[in-house]
Amino acid sequence: MSEDALPPLLLSLSGGDRRSIGRVADAVEAVLTDPALLATLFEGMQRPDPVLRMRCADAAEKISARQPQWLLPFRDQLLNGLAADPQQEIRWHVAPMLLRLPLSTAEADRVYAILVGYTTDPSRIVRTEAMQALADLARRHPRFTDEVRRLLTALAASGTPAMQARGRRLLARLNAEVNKALNSAAVKDSYFALGFEPSPGSPADFAAYVKKEIPKWEAVVKRSGAKME
Repeated sequence: MSEDALPPLLLSLSGGDRRSIGRVADAVEAVLTDPALLATLFEGMQRPDPVLRMRCADAAEKISARQPQWLLPFRDQLLNGLAADPQQEIRWHVAPMLLRLPLSTAEADRVYAILVGYTTDPSRIVRTEAMQALADLARRHPRFTDEVRRLLTALAASGTPAMQARGRRLLARLNAEVNKALNSAAVKDSYFALGFEPSPGSPADFAAYVKKEIPKWEAVVKRSGAKME
């Protein structure tokens, strides 16, 4: 299909440059009225025009925030194509959309790997969106929580001011949720059964605990005569 034969929805999103989102708001309302048009936005993301692709991704992401279930037919496109797209605007809109999909265990692992890759993306917006998406993933799949907290801590310490601020907020929320879980009777009983005592606290508390424990265990290792292989 030639650019002259673009569907009306895509025509409405064409023109200008990447500094403007154009008529994205109108496109969002059009698709909310006629959900079948969402396929047209995903088709537009495959076009060569970077302005059109950016605006289609923006509109699709805004729509998915209101109707996440509409992404289901596009699961493979998101996971296996668009997530690796070379255009940065596509990636920063894909990051939140990935977390609006129902994910199997294997798919959650794939999304985790994609998002970890995004944390070293050249685009600071992609990196920031990845931080938010990783925190959301940890809430849905708690097995990622510890690694996500470590990643967010590192990014909050070394990223841009926006990343640092976002990282602090995300860490505070994750920490509050972990503490809530550790204070629940069921979790406490499971820890006690394993011979552990759960100890809720802040990220700063944990860092201080690790710093305090290092000298003790250094001495134990030295006395043992253990050597690094």
